[in-house]
Amino acid sequence: MTDEQFMQIAIDAAKEAESTGGAAIGAIMIKDGKVIARGLSNPWGKRDPSNHGEIDCIRNTAKDNDLMDMAGCTMYGTLEPCSMCVGAALWAGVDRIVFGAYAEDVADNNYEYDDYSSEQLAKTSRRAADPTRGKIEIVGGVLREECTGLLRGYRDWQKQ
Repeated sequence: MTDEQFMQIAIDAAKEAESTGGAAIGAIMIKDGKVIARGLSNPWGKRDPSNHGEIDCIRNTAKDNDLMDMAGCTMYGTLEPCSMCVGAALWAGVDRIVFGAYAEDVADNNYEYDDYSSEQLAKTSRRAADPTRGKIEIVGGVLREECTGLLRGYRDWQKQ
């Protein structure tokens, strides 16, 4: 499958997250060409500020697959991952992150610092620079318009 086809599955997860009271952000984990886990963003419903779609996906990957080292995995998310989610992916050993909408595409997005770039963050991380691990690749803008559209009408991550 292509990045676009996998992103469409992440978009479906984002729609499910929204239908259950969360923000319209979803993520999936791929290993050997198969979806092995998915995650839904719902910090308010779960009463857990760290319950972003990517964190939920990493947790489900570890739990459902007994997989603590996610080398060989690609995580797809509908929104550029925040610094917490990039850090979690680095610690989990994810090889590749593919996302749709950039942080700057979301109106009133104040969850990161000015000029935030998940790619730049990953490049400067000591964990990513560890010579015993592979470098994490980050690819943005896959189905960008569709992913951006998921979060239209949100303010401070709440549907208005």
